[in-house]
Amino acid sequence: MNRSTQLLAQAFKLAIERGHLSIAPKVRHLSEKGNERRGFFTDEDFHRLRNNLPEHLCDFCEFGYLTGWRKGEISSLRWEDIDGELIELRGEYAKNSEPRSVILSGNLETLIARRRSKRKYEAEGHWLLSEYLFHRNGEPIGDFRKSWVTTCVASGLGRYHCSVCDQAVGEAICPECHRKCPYIGRLFHDFRRTAVRNMVRAGVPERVAMTISGHMTRSVFDQYNIVNEEDLRDAIKRTQAYLDEGGQKAKPAGVVRMWGARR
Repeated sequence: MNRSTQLLAQAFKLAIERGHLSIAPKVRHLSEKGNERRGFFTDEDFHRLRNNLPEHLCDFCEFGYLTGWRKGEISSLRWEDIDGELIELRGEYAKNSEPRSVILSGNLETLIARRRSKRKYEAEGHWLLSEYLFHRNGEPIGDFRKSWVTTCVASGLGRYHCSVCDQAVGEAICPECHRKCPYIGRLFHDFRRTAVRNMVRAGVPERVAMTISGHMTRSVFDQYNIVNEEDLRDAIKRTQAYLDEGGQKAKPAGVVRMWGARR
């Protein structure tokens, strides 16, 4: 509703600029406080999802899980975007038009090595090389919402819910009222929250984490750094350990460098 009323307000503003109106009504928006999505994947969730994904989506989704890059950004990646140990996202494919890069190390390096072995594809009896890192028969990965929903439901990470019967059902069409049921569950965009959350908890400096994920403002970045019950439980345990040790400050655990930003 807010997106619709926003367009209406912009239309009034444009009408005033063009001289069709002298004044415009004030268009109010509904409060969106507390309406932010808070979904993310645990490591167990992701591996359960990956085991059920179609083969051509496994590495694509793992790249999103590790970096927090957007779907369109990942699908745009070509082999020419790899420069040594860096993979670079061109500005024209970034949501904020700012190019950025990520270091190929750890699981990310293994993933790219796996993609090299899958670069070949067969077309009309000939073996060709795809220009895209992630492809299906040489073409970039397109829309896969249907496959995603099917996989999430099969992995226990989503469900169909009939709004008429007000009950969860195991398929897109309710067996009781025969109406189409909306999907409720994990989204691909939840990988952004997951990557931010994992990097912060791994001790990656927030400025570096923002550079990798592509967040421009601290306020939006903080919205993606989801806190769950396990984090709260861990906080209590750390506080109790601090008190048990007589108030001595615990030494921070070592941080393993997984990713880095280009200087």
